[in-house]
Amino acid sequence: MLNSINKNLSPSVDLVEDTTVDSSIKITLRTKYAQESFFYRLILWFRSLFRKKNAESIYNDDIISALARRVNKNHSGLINHKNRILDSLFYERLKELKESADFFKPYFNTIMDSPGEFYVFLSSFIIPELVDEINTTADPFSLGFDVEPTIEVKKNLMHRLDDLLENMGRTKKSVLYEALNSINWLKEFSELPFVHFISQFTNITRNFYTCPYKNAVIDYDKFATVFTNVQSVSNELLETIFLFSHRKSLSKNVSNKDMENAVKEFLRIANQNLSCIQIFISSVPIIKIGKIINDNFDWIPENMTGIENWYPVFQSQWRKIIEMRWSDWVRERTKNVLSMSLLSDFNLNEFPYCRERLWASL
Repeated sequence: MLNSINKNLSPSVDLVEDTTVDSSIKITLRTKYAQESFFYRLILWFRSLFRKKNAESIYNDDIISALARRVNKNHSGLINHKNRILDSLFYERLKELKESADFFKPYFNTIMDSPGEFYVFLSSFIIPELVDEINTTADPFSLGFDVEPTIEVKKNLMHRLDDLLENMGRTKKSVLYEALNSINWLKEFSELPFVHFISQFTNITRNFYTCPYKNAVIDYDKFATVFTNVQSVSNELLETIFLFSHRKSLSKNVSNKDMENAVKEFLRIANQNLSCIQIFISSVPIIKIGKIINDNFDWIPENMTGIENWYPVFQSQWRKIIEMRWSDWVRERTKNVLSMSLLSDFNLNEFPYCRERLWASL
């Protein structure tokens, strides 16, 4: 089904961070100050005497003001530095983003209910060879029914599973980690505090909303963390997100054609929303505005929390699966042993049907 979908599908929207970031804003204020001419630094020193602030603080104010002028020139309508407010265009961009976050959020609610299940589900799509190896080597159903279900046999299967997972290879592990990182980025985006941030904007005149810098700082910093750690999300990962949330439907009487159409429609809307996200990334200079509203040239966003603890969750879920498969295998083996006994001892292929319940009178 997925091959059929992907064959006629447009490429996914690649999310790309703003590549126009001026290298001069990546250095520290102190380094930048040291690079200024002696004459300018002398002027700053004289100004510091009158304003009772150190020269570097005054220099920070000058640099922030110059940065705000450049933002106003290149991205008009986002900020009004004279009044120290985020302007109405920023508000409109924020509302558009919220619609995209609202689209993706329900899918992540499902994923976070059972992250281990999702990790295994994802692995079956992007590294199916690992799943095949586990099914062949560690699945109890790879054993014959003539094998006794002892504790040692079960331990041996678990040991094989752990060995396969721990030695899956750097390439497989990297592919899975990068996929989880991309999905985690989209999850973090969908969980940003849109409602709170938007509520900080007040209606000055008709359809014109603004937000003071001081009210925006806390929420803006969270947004900046996400938008300076952008990860692209491929169609394959989007398909996995959709199919996982509808995995119960896959086992019911849903035709392949209906599911194929549903996946295609989801991908169409998902990529529209990714395009909206990319427009925000391309039109809002996140780092520059962050420095401006924090009034600090040395301000930088925090690193986004990753999914470094994914492996123990992934391993634990696989062990649960093998545990359940063991119970199923023991049950099927018991049925098989009984069937063999019926055949050998009574020449019956199945238990005879009793029309009367003779034990009822006992």
